[in-house]
Amino acid sequence: MNGRQQSQKLMDYELMMDVFNRVPAEARPGGKYGLIAGFGYAGDYPTKGDVTTPRQFGQQDAVMGMFNIVPKMRKGNKRVAGFYTPPNMDVSRKPYTSETLFPMGSVETDNVYYQDIVDPKELKKVINTPDTTIMHEFYHRGVNKLPLKELTKFAEKKGDKDSSLIFSQLQKKAGEHFLLEAIDAYVDANGDESKLSRVMRNKLKGIEKANEVIREFMTPKKQKELGLRIPLKESKPKKKGMFNKFLE
Repeated sequence: MNGRQQSQKLMDYELMMDVFNRVPAEARPGGKYGLIAGFGYAGDYPTKGDVTTPRQFGQQDAVMGMFNIVPKMRKGNKRVAGFYTPPNMDVSRKPYTSETLFPMGSVETDNVYYQDIVDPKELKKVINTPDTTIMHEFYHRGVNKLPLKELTKFAEKKGDKDSSLIFSQLQKKAGEHFLLEAIDAYVDANGDESKLSRVMRNKLKGIEKANEVIREFMTPKKQKELGLRIPLKESKPKKKGMFNKFLE
């Protein structure tokens, strides 16, 4: 690894530490709600070993806002956009385009992308933040990595119908959004569950229970067989990082 690659690796690491520090502890990869996102972040173990770093896909700057050429936002919500490209996704279109993202060359499969907003005034208008988007997309990637059919059967044998239903739901097209809305709401509430509706709190309880089933299922032998690894337990927040300069 040359000097430039080492420098980039350090920057990638700093970015992700900043993301994790801004997310409530329980929603981080090692937290009780963040286990699946942790599988999305864990990378291609044991093939490559490295964690997965989100890639920037286009930018919004002050000039774009001045001339009103920012992307269209669904339902009038201004969000920091992002997406995950599954392994079986057709990415042959060049450049990749979207209503909510600027085209920026080609994309690769099995990667997480996010859109950077570099205009502080515009960033303060969004209803979520880059860290929320990145964790959201890591959840999508994590769901794609898990052996959901095996987990469904495992939960059924345990007599855990609730977790079995969750794993079945995750097998549906974009089924993870059913749970992600609760996790996103939890992150947006800065971890204060009292601000959430009863429906969202119940979903979080279901996620916590299902995550415990995943931990039980993922024995060291099973992790090696599947090429997955259980995320480490969440750590305490560290000092503020690069995103904060725009959000204070």
